[in-house]
Amino acid sequence: MTFDKLLLDLVDESIPFETKDVAVLMSGGIDSLSLAFVASRIGLDVKCYTFIVNSIETKDSEASRIACETFNWEFNLIDIPLDLESLQHDFKTLWSLGCSKKTHYECTLPFLYVFPKIKEDFILSGIAADGNYGLSKRALVNKKYKVRQSKEIFDRYRADYFNQSNPAGVNQLYKLALNYEKMLVTPYMDYDVFDYFSKFSWQDINKPTEKYLITSQFSEFSKIKLRKHANLQLVANIPTYFESLLTTELNFNN
Repeated sequence: MTFDKLLLDLVDESIPFETKDVAVLMSGGIDSLSLAFVASRIGLDVKCYTFIVNSIETKDSEASRIACETFNWEFNLIDIPLDLESLQHDFKTLWSLGCSKKTHYECTLPFLYVFPKIKEDFILSGIAADGNYGLSKRALVNKKYKVRQSKEIFDRYRADYFNQSNPAGVNQLYKLALNYEKMLVTPYMDYDVFDYFSKFSWQDINKPTEKYLITSQFSEFSKIKLRKHANLQLVANIPTYFESLLTTELNFNN
């Protein structure tokens, strides 16, 4: 089975037949686009949700807008107003959701604002997809991995990534979805997807271009400019906002 067919089947099985509209957490990157593509193929009306912070446009928001215009999807841009007071409140909310790692706080923050705006019952997210590709700094240069060296090392990296109790902070998104009576659908975390990717080496997946194994299977990608891997929190400069908390009472250990 080709990957696009596998992804389509997983989305189709996760969303009831009577559902007409589906929300997609859209970054304009390959993973979120692939989910929007299969949703469209199924016949669902795609509603995309993208965020910016303090009205500052990003590469994610620009790419998402272009994709929505190209494929006639509804584009919803959520502008997150962040100041020191709101960030202190948000930090405590994130802690109550079970955030423990720095990346959990940074990656979950935007969705405190996005999820309340989502009208659809089902939300498609490409969260944790990057664990299949080995494109993170940890995968590429950490002395434990360096996944390009051999498939054996790449296999160990992928197994370690998905054996975490909370890869990419997905548990927080599940909790948020339930808080708003939504169903979060995360096809890239399905075991069948892991099994599919595990057959391939890093080079098989990422040559001649990043995620080529996937982009080559969707003709829709030929209509837009492909973007390289990027972390959503870094694109939106979220770590810088969190640094301001060092000056507050939250930094009680100085």
